[in-house]
Amino acid sequence: MSKRKLILIIDDSATTLKSAGDVLKSHYELAMANSGEKGIEYLNGHDPDLILLDVIMPGMDGFETIRKIKSMKGKSSIPVIFLTGDLAIESESLGFKLGAVDYITKPFDGDAMLYRIEKILEFETLKKNLEAQVKVKTEQLEKMTIHVFKTLSKIVDNKSVFTLGHSQRVAAYASKIAEALKWNEHDATGLYYIALLHDIGKIGISENLLSKASPLTPEEQAILDTHAEIGGELLQDFTLIKNLADGVRYHHIRYDSDTEPSGPNIPIEARIIAVADYIDLSRTPRENGSVCTDEELVEKLKNERGGRFDPIIVDVAVDMINSGFVASKINEITDDDMDVVDFSNAILERVLNEYTEEMKNKAQKDALTGLWNRQFMAQSVNSYLSVHGTRGALLMIDLDNFKAINDTYGHITGDDVILAISDVLTGCVRGDDIVCRMGGDEFIAFIVSAKTKEDIEKICTRISDEFAKKIDDLNPRIQTSVSIGIAISHSDGNNFETLYSNADKALYFVKQNQKGAYHFYTETGRRSASDDDKSGDSFLYKILNAHGETPNLGSQSIAKMISFVEQYTLHNQQKVQVVLFTLSDKKTENLQTDFDTLHSAVCSNLRRGDVFARYSDSQYIVILMNVEAEIGDKVAKRIESRFNSEIKMDGSSSVKLSYEVFSINDDNI
Repeated sequence: MSKRKLILIIDDSATTLKSAGDVLKSHYELAMANSGEKGIEYLNGHDPDLILLDVIMPGMDGFETIRKIKSMKGKSSIPVIFLTGDLAIESESLGFKLGAVDYITKPFDGDAMLYRIEKILEFETLKKNLEAQVKVKTEQLEKMTIHVFKTLSKIVDNKSVFTLGHSQRVAAYASKIAEALKWNEHDATGLYYIALLHDIGKIGISENLLSKASPLTPEEQAILDTHAEIGGELLQDFTLIKNLADGVRYHHIRYDSDTEPSGPNIPIEARIIAVADYIDLSRTPRENGSVCTDEELVEKLKNERGGRFDPIIVDVAVDMINSGFVASKINEITDDDMDVVDFSNAILERVLNEYTEEMKNKAQKDALTGLWNRQFMAQSVNSYLSVHGTRGALLMIDLDNFKAINDTYGHITGDDVILAISDVLTGCVRGDDIVCRMGGDEFIAFIVSAKTKEDIEKICTRISDEFAKKIDDLNPRIQTSVSIGIAISHSDGNNFETLYSNADKALYFVKQNQKGAYHFYTETGRRSASDDDKSGDSFLYKILNAHGETPNLGSQSIAKMISFVEQYTLHNQQKVQVVLFTLSDKKTENLQTDFDTLHSAVCSNLRRGDVFARYSDSQYIVILMNVEAEIGDKVAKRIESRFNSEIKMDGSSSVKLSYEVFSINDDNI
């Protein structure tokens, strides 16, 4: 037999209490109070299932009484029905606003009262049952979410031998900091799980990079630094935990950053995780087995106080370290939760098989073309060569006159040209061949499907022909073509970097001699414009041979300088001005002093990045990067004027200075 429901009746009228009691006593347990004050007193020790409350009472009326009830801990959900003999519209509206579920007017009909109370109690029972079910499901969801978080954090940590258990320890450090900051339990728990996922974006970073023992190159570090943004993007649609995505996205932002967010505008969760992350990494042995002592760690944190890290959090962390706190791992999930674990594992399988792969691809692909980037190309080529040995050709592909296309037709058309060559390259490769965009108008294709030199030549010819058709369809007025440098594995190199360097030299040979063609590195006799034994056929060498003396001072350095300038011109498609100064003086013994004066005049008129050197006994070469001919002539005149004024002041020199200016661009080298 089920327990009868308890109803509290609050009314100052003894008649109303008796008549209501007579109607309800055979169906419910009853409690009665003849004032609002006594009703509140009763509620301090009891939990009725429903309250019948008179509106008009001396002292504390019904409206004030319901306000008190709704403010009492654990009582606000008790349904309240108002009893009234004179119901004005304003009073009814106020009652519902204060939380009443119904009104019963006096004198009341017994059957109608019973029916309305029964329906309200049935509804309350149904609501409580639903709330209980929701609570159970919520607890299951929370357990599942926690398990997913733990599992994902382990997957990320296991990608590197140096970070096993890292995310769990960071979560423990972060929780300890939150405790010291007097956070409430709900917010501290949220921080705990944000910290568990702070490195989730590393799912999109290759294991080779994460496990690299030696210091990262700037390019590799830039790739690794993307993991915070990747993680923020991965979690941005999950709102179960406050600041989840932003806590992950900004945990590597410096407190003193000169861009937003910075300082206190960085989410507090991210600021705490930044310090917790630093503590654990400092305490984790790297490849040499060394770790920071607590004294060293405290000193490092103090040095970063207000710079890299929030000063308040640094102070808390220092106290934590000095107290001897060491993070421990999170408790594992219990066997009682295995039904939830099975379900969460199904979710994990989908995430790891689908979304994770998508994130990896996104991190390793060029945004415009969708082709692989250099990092992926380098890893793939090296991996392939380590397994398959010698088979493979690396093609370095460059678009001719691309800067002129952007300048003439705009960058949108330039992007269309880039997409055109991307489509052509994708259509010309097969099987295990790989295509990547290096950046700008440079592409690389690693060809393993070609068996012979003739096969490679056919691919290069097809690339050139198909691209010409694409450009003709796009805009027949666009003047561009494809230049290709080719390096063969084994004969030209056994790894990506060597093949890339040699293919670049072969490409340079093409740009010097015949744009729109292809060239094998082996056919240059392993000599190129960048070698010190340069043949002297370039435009700049011809200029110097025609107008200059035979270099007898630092000729090897001059050759390297000229090689650098010509490669810069080819790859950046910028104009370069060469100024050749000549000193003439009957008294040759004065030339050294005159050269010192000229050197001073040159240094005072050049920008950072311009190049200059003594070319011969009486000549000085100045190379102005990325300037037009008009500017080159102005700079030369300023140097001449400065030189002449200093010579005139000296009064002892009979030297004369003359100069010639030559313009270099990728059309004449």
